[in-house]
Amino acid sequence: MNNEGEAIPPERGTGVGPREGDQDTGRPARRAITATRVLWGSATALACTAAMIAVTVPLQAMGDDGNASPSPSGSSATAGQGAPGSAAAGRSAPGVVEDAGPVGERGSGRDPLTPDEVQRARKLAVDASFRARSRDVHGGPGPEYLRTEFADTPGARTADVYFFNYEDRTVVKRTVDLDAGKVTASSAASGIQPPPSREETDEAVKLLLADGDAKRLKANYRDATGKPLTRPAQLNSRGLAYGGSGGELTGASPLGKCAKDRCLSLFTRVSGGGPWIDVTDLVIDLTDRTVTRIP
Repeated sequence: MNNEGEAIPPERGTGVGPREGDQDTGRPARRAITATRVLWGSATALACTAAMIAVTVPLQAMGDDGNASPSPSGSSATAGQGAPGSAAAGRSAPGVVEDAGPVGERGSGRDPLTPDEVQRARKLAVDASFRARSRDVHGGPGPEYLRTEFADTPGARTADVYFFNYEDRTVVKRTVDLDAGKVTASSAASGIQPPPSREETDEAVKLLLADGDAKRLKANYRDATGKPLTRPAQLNSRGLAYGGSGGELTGASPLGKCAKDRCLSLFTRVSGGGPWIDVTDLVIDLTDRTVTRIP
């Protein structure tokens, strides 16, 4: 953005916005080239927001905070494979689970779930058996929590809790009866990509920073701040489930495994309201923990 507040046009895959006060002071030519290739002022922020809306609004779900309206699907649902709870989804037997502790604040009727109800539903949804046969994004025991939704069940206060199981690459939906304190239904499906959790986004940033393809990101960060990029906390990042396009999810493509693997793309900016840095040409596979550049 220039001194008059006008956004500098973005160019995909190149630098970042200039630092405050970085006027022409006879810096080397490389700095001038970087300045002309600045990526993200207000125009790119708006472009990123528009792209995120284009992906997330049809999904009717937000991936970072666990609050969502009713849609478990992500942007890469595979034809012929149902979402959790559909006839095409795999099913496992529901059962009574361990005590989830104090009930806490409760809603009534068709009121939205209270924070206490969400926490209780999460605990009830993961029994010892489910925990033992599932893995989270870090490879630890138990599934990766995605979000909890109110389930409008007549005569009962129920919640649908969604997880991603890295053990078998499935999205799992478990319906919990909050009054009875038990799981009443459970189903799983593969080949769909719900919006990621905050933990998944943070892990994707860690994997990216450790990969050789992060060289450009780190160079652009240094150009913007004068400091090295060494920690995910130095960036504000938003993850989106990678859906592919133009045959990218076919077996012949380097990204074909993302048809079933848990793959994310990222929007990143310098922490504290700094410039955006374009890494949207990189896809992070959280399942096999690799980074692939889009061809």
